[in-house]
Amino acid sequence: MKQLKQILAATMLAGALSACGSKPAETPAEAPAETPAEAPAETAATAEEGQNPVMNVVGDYQADRCSVHVEAQDKDGALITVHWGSSATESSEWTMSGTFDAEKHTVYYQDGVKKNVVYDADGKMTSEEEVYVGGHGTFTFNAENNTMTWEEDQEKIADGMVFEFVPAVQ
Repeated sequence: MKQLKQILAATMLAGALSACGSKPAETPAEAPAETPAEAPAETAATAEEGQNPVMNVVGDYQADRCSVHVEAQDKDGALITVHWGSSATESSEWTMSGTFDAEKHTVYYQDGVKKNVVYDADGKMTSEEEVYVGGHGTFTFNAENNTMTWEEDQEKIADGMVFEFVPAVQ
C-alpha cells in the first residue's frame, strides 16, 4: 500500500513538473477571450450615459391620502401622476412632466393639469372636471431615505408633506 502511494505521488509530481515546463497557450487562442472582456466596459459606459437618471427614483410614493407615481420619460424626463383622495368617491388628480435635474434631484414642471374626479359605489368614474392647466411646481427626491417632497405652486396643497417610497409588491 505504501508503494502504491509513493507511485501515485511520483506520477502526480511528474505531471505537475511537465505542466510547468510546457509551452504556454498560443496568443491567438487568448485573443478572443480578451475582446469580449473589453466589450462590457464599452456597453456599460453607453448604458450609463444613455440611462434616464429618473430610473433611480421611479415608483410610487405615499403620504396621508395622497399617492404619487413617477415614471421615466425619454432621456432625462419624468412623467408624474398624483392621486389625492378627498373622500371614498372623490379625488383630485394631477398629471405633469418635467426634466430631472440630477444635481438637485428635482423635477420642475410647468404643464400640470388638475382634475376633480367622482366615482360611483362600484369605483366607476361618473364625472371628471378640469380645474386648471399650466400648473407648475417641483418634486424633490431624497435617495438616502427614499422620500420625496412636492411643492405645488397653485394651491400649496402638499407643503410640508414628506412622501415615502412604497416598494412594489411581488
